[in-house]
Amino acid sequence: MPSPDDPTIPLLPHQSTRPIHHRMDPEDSNSSDDESEIPVPPSSGTANVIPDGLILEINRPVYHQENFDEAFDYVKPGKNKFSFSRPRLTRTKVLSFAKGLLPPLEWLPKYQKDFIFKDLIAGFTVCVLSVPQAMAYATLANVPAVVGLYTAMITPLIYAIFGTSKQIVFGMFAVPSLMVGHIVTDMTPPEAGNWTTAEQEEYSIQICVTISFCLGLIFVVVAIAQLHVLTAYLSHSLVAGFTTAASIHVLASQIPKLIAVKVTPYRGLFKLIYIARDVILGLPTLNPPDLIISVFSIALLMFGRYIVNAKLSVITQIPIPFELIVVVATTLLSSTFNFNTIYNVKVVGIIPKGLPTPMMPAWSKIPAIFVKTLPIAVVIFGVTLSVLKLFSKKHDYRVNPAQDIRALAIVFFTTCFFRCHPGCGSLSRSALMSQMGNKSQFGSIISSIVTFIVVMWAGPWMYHLPICALAAIIFVALQTVILQLRELPRLWKVSRVDFAIWAVSFFATFLYDVSEGLMIAVVFGLMTVIIRIQIPKSIALGRIPTTELYRDFEKYRKAEPMSGIIVLRYDSPLLFVNAERFVETAEHAISDQFKETPEDGTTVESNQESTKLTNGKRYLILDVSGIVQVDQMGVEALKDVHLAAKKCGTSVLIAAPKSPVRDLFAKCDLYTAVPKSAFFPSVHDAVLFVQHELVS
Repeated sequence: MPSPDDPTIPLLPHQSTRPIHHRMDPEDSNSSDDESEIPVPPSSGTANVIPDGLILEINRPVYHQENFDEAFDYVKPGKNKFSFSRPRLTRTKVLSFAKGLLPPLEWLPKYQKDFIFKDLIAGFTVCVLSVPQAMAYATLANVPAVVGLYTAMITPLIYAIFGTSKQIVFGMFAVPSLMVGHIVTDMTPPEAGNWTTAEQEEYSIQICVTISFCLGLIFVVVAIAQLHVLTAYLSHSLVAGFTTAASIHVLASQIPKLIAVKVTPYRGLFKLIYIARDVILGLPTLNPPDLIISVFSIALLMFGRYIVNAKLSVITQIPIPFELIVVVATTLLSSTFNFNTIYNVKVVGIIPKGLPTPMMPAWSKIPAIFVKTLPIAVVIFGVTLSVLKLFSKKHDYRVNPAQDIRALAIVFFTTCFFRCHPGCGSLSRSALMSQMGNKSQFGSIISSIVTFIVVMWAGPWMYHLPICALAAIIFVALQTVILQLRELPRLWKVSRVDFAIWAVSFFATFLYDVSEGLMIAVVFGLMTVIIRIQIPKSIALGRIPTTELYRDFEKYRKAEPMSGIIVLRYDSPLLFVNAERFVETAEHAISDQFKETPEDGTTVESNQESTKLTNGKRYLILDVSGIVQVDQMGVEALKDVHLAAKKCGTSVLIAAPKSPVRDLFAKCDLYTAVPKSAFFPSVHDAVLFVQHELVS
């Protein structure tokens, strides 16, 4: 009688006829074999309805995996051979390489005249929003407002040349600005209180450009090591939870500026509580004119955003720039009534006219600053690539994340010598660029040119701009970020794991501080990945009557058990972290399904029904179609399962292994322990073989 250990067994016939169905359960996405993935044919009737009488008919032999490979000319993996021949340099390769490093060589020849008007309008509109926001975020970073203008002028231009996204607007963003402000404060020596205002500003700018230089170093390493793939671990839930809590920190830092109250700088656990305490205790000393300007600015901005522009969006895509209106109005009022001198309202002060003079980083402070910039790099890395993917998907074009990482390195290395703040992809300004119908990177270039005009001629007019008005702009701009809290009910319904990542990211950042909260969030996110791999999902399958389909017993009540057969599907990579659990799962499945076999070997009892089988045969079929990756410990686990099953009188068959997994099986000598005749191309092949054995 043939056995599964006999490689010369004859091929058995395989016949199956059944109606074609849509996938029966969208949650049960893993199939046991290729037949369950039959596409729905076109229908003359209602869309996605399979016509009556359409039948799936299969008539083929039952294959072992080895027979299947031989019958259909499986291409075995070749050995890696080192070639010492010089690669041939062709014009096509050189041009492709150049286009990768300089994207305008790719998109500029395809630029159409029809794009010019839309790019002009989009670039100008974004600039109108960028200028006041950039000045506001500069004050958040504890550097002069003019640094924000330099950043809004230079960084979008550099990114437009080297980046691959058409809509992304590179510039200042609230969270990195807050983190830069923390470093500037930490690196300021105690004797700085005796410096002049000009000396303090110059020192803060030098710390800022040193941070940019360190970020350039970090992104060079990321680009060389191709670490952009790590963004897969910065999930949307992690980034959303972190940025929401970080935005609350930003708002808390702006409240003292809104009402002119002095607050002691805090770091660490419960920082927000201490800030709130200082604000409450300082209320008797607040400056009423600052409060009036802040309330006026916030009310005007909220009215413009949620009423005027909301109604105008039905008529036109161009919003009214209420941020610019606030800047102009408060500057005129401050200048006319001399708010700074008479009412002690803090103003922006002197903004140098013209281009920035070059500045070198503080070389001696790089060792102390470099480590502090790592969390900023993670934020810029995650936020920028998230915005990049969002708009490339929305507008249906491909981007090159590897090139965008190189673009970040070039941006930071270039701009750090021109007094610029570390930039980041801005979601709000990129969304506006997209809304305005921008067609290429020219939109960002236009925005930089208009900002250049502002820097060259409009700087002196902003001397009397109140600081509290800039704080009001930040306060309102971050409302949409904080509204991400509305995602929580949906996340709770969709995925408890994503909900937990969001909640931990939020509360770790909210209760602690921005840098520490980010580290906790990243570690927790990685732990969820490790735990999910370490505790994989294994499913006992039953056969759908009169079909070749096998489905979860718990999901399909009509799935039938098979006498003397266990079909167990494993949906996870089989790695060292979960190999032991894999063995335990298989052993428990055997012990739960089959009771002990009498010594005469004539009877086997299942936990579902007692079935008398000739020769006491029983089989465990492992559906490994869900195992996409395996390591040496995983292969050893398969050997252990085979030996453990053999001891209790159960034969192990392995169904639907993927090609790369089988390649590693061969390299790790699995076939010396488990014969090749125990491998099958599908679960149904294995089941038919077993049923033939049981009745023989």
